[in-house]
Order: sequence, then structure tokens, then C-alpha cells
Amino acid sequence: PNKDFSSASAAVSWQQGSWTFAGAVEGVWRDGNDGTDTMAKVGLRWNGLWGDAGLAYLMPDANDIPDAIALDVSIPISARMRVSAFGEITADEGDDVWGIGAGYAVGKSSEMTGAVTQHGDDTRAHLTLTRLF
Repeated sequence: PNKDFSSASAAVSWQQGSWTFAGAVEGVWRDGNDGTDTMAKVGLRWNGLWGDAGLAYLMPDANDIPDAIALDVSIPISARMRVSAFGEITADEGDDVWGIGAGYAVGKSSEMTGAVTQHGDDTRAHLTLTRLF
């Protein structure tokens, strides 16, 4: 379902103190389909001294999957390390995803992150290197 399509999107964000509100909408046009599918997301994020936390509502209609609420929290353990927990709770309760992770800063522009996720009966381990430049 993810080939032969065109899309256009728009996003906005607004920050006030420790709070950030953001939203995005995307139109998706598949080749051979007369209609437009949409996807949208609205979220609220708090960034404080002890860490940050987010709450978002996801409406992925173009992917034919149910709406979901996404939650995440990230807490710094040291100047280089943070731990995170995250989850997506779907409207039909059959596609929920949960996970925990830890990130370690490597220099000033890279981070190595390890995580474990649970999706139904499927448990996965992930290792990611993020490089900012």
C-alpha cells in the first residue's frame, strides 16, 4: 500500500515555557484512486528539569489502521545517558505497542540507543546510532 502515491503535508508548532503544542495533517493520493486519504497528528510535550514527556493523538486513516494515543517519557540519568518509556494504545486494542530504551551520548553529535519493544506476542530488540550534522 505504500507505493505509487503522492502526498502533501503541513505542520505547526507553538511553544510556551516548558510546553509545546504541535499538529500535522497530510493528504495522500494513491495512483488509480479518485479520493484523498488523510493522516493527522496532534500532540502536547512538556520539557522540564527532570526530563520530558509527550502525549499525542494519531489519526493514520491513509494507512488503514486504527487511531491511537501515543505516550512517552524520557529522563536523564547523567549528562550522557537517558532512559525512556513509550507506548501506543490503539482504538481497537489489538495493535498496542510498548517499549523501554536507553540512550548514551557519544561525543557532541551522536547517540547510541538500545530499546526493547512489545507488540502483541512479538518482542523485539533495537539498536540505533543517531548522528546529527
